[in-house]
Amino acid sequence: MTHFEHIKSYVAMGMGVSVMDVYTLNQYDCQRLNMHQLRDLDEIRTYGLITHKNDYLGQTMLAFRRSLYR
Repeated sequence: MTHFEHIKSYVAMGMGVSVMDVYTLNQYDCQRLNMHQLRDLDEIRTYGLITHKNDYLGQTMLAFRRSLYR
């Protein structure tokens, strides 16, 4: 298992979020995780904030996500 797989499994268990390159997600990940695309971080790669698919994003997480879009 790669370190990306470990990180995604922790996110899927609801133990946090991660900022990852979109290429690390596979079809199975898209069923259990959400990717909120982050623009303007890098013109070569596409990054996203990876969260649990069915998890409620609290006010702190929403504020963090908004700060990434600035």
